[in-house]
Amino acid sequence: MNEEEQGILLHEQRASGTLEQNIWSAVASVVGYAAWAAATARGEPLSALVEYFDLPEAPDVVEEALRTAESSR
Repeated sequence: MNEEEQGILLHEQRASGTLEQNIWSAVASVVGYAAWAAATARGEPLSALVEYFDLPEAPDVVEEALRTAESSR
């Protein structure tokens, strides 16, 4: 989400149902993890929205979000 409050997280928050919520959650997890990996590879400081992905269990959380979205279809 940017300073104008636009971005993926708003779609997740405004989801109209469980399926839509699960899909946006998976998208947000994948994009967040990719942003964390890119910042880490460049040696950049982590923003508050991606610092969570520095935890060892982060890949498992992303995988679970993907599984949940897949099973919601």
